[in-house]
Amino acid sequence: MKNSLILGAIVVTFLYFYSINGLPFQERIISYGEARYALDFPQRDVELVAIGQRFDTGKCEKNSVIDEVYKICENSPNCSEIKYECKSKMESEYQRMFNLEQASTHYVHMQDVQDKLAGVILLWGLTKQESLGFCQSLVGNFLAKKDDDFTMRCI
Repeated sequence: MKNSLILGAIVVTFLYFYSINGLPFQERIISYGEARYALDFPQRDVELVAIGQRFDTGKCEKNSVIDEVYKICENSPNCSEIKYECKSKMESEYQRMFNLEQASTHYVHMQDVQDKLAGVILLWGLTKQESLGFCQSLVGNFLAKKDDDFTMRCI
């Protein structure tokens, strides 16, 4: 499933993008990176939203790993980037997801074990059951890789 590969690549990208070495977490300013993609599913449009905490460097740049995800998306007729931006604060709906609270859709919550930076990935436009399936699939694929640097779960 081509969309699963794209979504998996996005997850890996987010995990690396928000893991920056340097000062301890408490001494750094946290900002948020938000990427949005449009996915064309049969008879409907779905929007992928990936938001991750990051240490604020004063720049809002995509790194080489992010660029690779954009290339994957560019090569898929079903995926197109809507926008990427950095924010100093997150909307309350997404902030609740960072706090592991229930939402109107299922979502993936991930956290860097070392830096404690967190991220969420969700798809708007799916039914609750479909979003649960997406969430469980994404988490299952991640857990199969046995990456001890990050935790990931479906909420």
